[in-house]
Amino acid sequence: MTQPAQQGDQLWRRYLELDDRGLVADVCKGVRLLTEYGVDDPGGTIALAIAGAEAAEGLAAALEDDWALYTPQQVTVTASALFAQIAAAGAALEKLDQHLDLLAEREEIAVPDYDGVGEAERLATAQSALGAAGQEALGVTEVRDWNAVADVLAATPYFGALPTSAHETITALAGLLGDSAKFFPCYLQEEGALQSWNKMAAAAGSN
Repeated sequence: MTQPAQQGDQLWRRYLELDDRGLVADVCKGVRLLTEYGVDDPGGTIALAIAGAEAAEGLAAALEDDWALYTPQQVTVTASALFAQIAAAGAALEKLDQHLDLLAEREEIAVPDYDGVGEAERLATAQSALGAAGQEALGVTEVRDWNAVADVLAATPYFGALPTSAHETITALAGLLGDSAKFFPCYLQEEGALQSWNKMAAAAGSN
């Protein structure tokens, strides 16, 4: 079985969030709960597959927003994670191919056979499709291709100015919205947080 390339995944593994929200840890918490000690039953295996599908669909939807990413370096990290997903999905599809063989060896399903008839022939066609899809996915993520993409993206200069504080973020947002900008009170638990928020909102509106 072909193994997925590992070099490109280091970019997303080394990513450090720019704020203290801990979104990566929060989003991955459920997955890590299963993978930390290994999954040994169908329920966990299927749960991981569904979580991956939901994450991929959610990312595709998020990228519909023009401001989903700000810099080419953020594009690089996102791409590296996607290439890792594709490689892992390719390896997983190949393993599903093997699991059909295991089921056949245990005589729990018909033995896949192209020269057979009925169920055996249909299973052989389905098994072949799984293996081919796995190989195709792994082919997309060949190391030399991904490294070239990563080098170009990581070295691309960014000419914009990213906000470095909550005040700068609100000010920039107010500038984008113009006269349509409206600020609403946000009742936070921390003492004094509401007053600070209102001060930033007022400052943003006056700039």
